Amino acid sequence: TGKNNAAMNSFSHYSFGAVMQWAFQTLAGIDTDGPGYQRILIRPNPPTVGAGGEPRPIDWVKAHYDSIHGRIESEWRTNGADFELNVTIPANTTATIFLPEKDMASVTESGKPLGDDAGVKLLRHENERAVIAVESGTYRFHSKR
Repeated sequence: TGKNNAAMNSFSHYSFGAVMQWAFQTLAGIDTDGPGYQRILIRPNPPTVGAGGEPRPIDWVKAHYDSIHGRIESEWRTNGADFELNVTIPANTTATIFLPEKDMASVTESGKPLGDDAGVKLLRHENERAVIAVESGTYRFHSKR
């Protein structure tokens, strides 16, 4: 029993929660666009080569959040210039997806060009990202970054 006794320290400190908030919102890109996850944002931020002084950045992330409407899933992977994003949006919600891309012609969903599925709508191109609106469902996006 001393001043450094682990029984006297809090392991429920905010700093632990702040790291996970960063992992969900920034790295996996899962966020809400208003109260209660009725409208969802998926905005993954894959690190680039040299970011943070690392010689090899993180090249995949898989995360989920169990919202009041159901499970939200975000899984992305990079392989050179290829970027793959798999997302699941729960029933009775919608999402806006910000997909990293350098060439709009390279963006596909389940191997098909955008616009082939009524539940997927390209909204705009913004800061080297395709901004896409989707209804509930599971989607598999691919792009070149």
